[in-house]
Amino acid sequence: MREVIAFCGGDDGVGCTMIAQSAAELLAESHPGKVLMVFGSGKYGDDFILNREGHSLDAVRANLTSGSMAAGELYPHLVRERNLRILPAIRDSLSAGYYPEECMQTLLQAAEGFSYVVIDCGSRHDLGLFISGIKAATRRYFVVTQQEKCLRRFQYAVREIYRPLGVEGQLVVNKHQVSPALLSAGEIEDLTGMETAVRIPYVSYGWQAEMEKQTLLGCGKYAKALKRLTRQIQGEGDEGLWQRKRSQRKVLMKTSKIARRARETGTAAL
Repeated sequence: MREVIAFCGGDDGVGCTMIAQSAAELLAESHPGKVLMVFGSGKYGDDFILNREGHSLDAVRANLTSGSMAAGELYPHLVRERNLRILPAIRDSLSAGYYPEECMQTLLQAAEGFSYVVIDCGSRHDLGLFISGIKAATRRYFVVTQQEKCLRRFQYAVREIYRPLGVEGQLVVNKHQVSPALLSAGEIEDLTGMETAVRIPYVSYGWQAEMEKQTLLGCGKYAKALKRLTRQIQGEGDEGLWQRKRSQRKVLMKTSKIARRARETGTAAL
């Protein structure tokens, strides 16, 4: 059975594209030639690939608009990046608004032979590319950071877009730092009503990686978090782990409060 994984950004600049491609690269290591990466954010640019051929999603826009597409019409426009196959982002930014809300379903008809299709949906909730990506997905990850503005905009998207569409998913907390000034992963879960799939630690090397046209998989702590995520995607991880940790955390907090209250009143906690 084919898995279609959509990565959606809670806001601009959260690292959605980097994470989506990193996950696709790791999946391709285990499934060479069987993973397709689609840059469907509606933004121009090949941030982490060398697209020497100048291929683009725009080359198949007519097919995606008409709702009819065969494998032979898709494959010539894919970039080969080691074990991964990639459909690069749009080249004409003005065309982003002309993709229909069912275009990814049409693309999937032509994506024969792929076990995994990873879609970078970006954060443009008003685009047909975004809507079609999250609707077509069998598994969704919402990428957020601990920034207040990101979480505020993501809450709006959950309330006004995701819930009305009936789509659900898990959180990827990117650029995570342990700081009393920032919300923890557990607090973000409480705020959004979603479970966390993985926390990805902050890596200062990000800007350099963009200049070198590569992801951060060369960084140990980043790679470790992404490998944990791809194990979940492949069914090898324990998706209930965060839920159990959350329950344990609540029990510990409750026990701590009881002990503190007992010390304050001078009575022994039973």
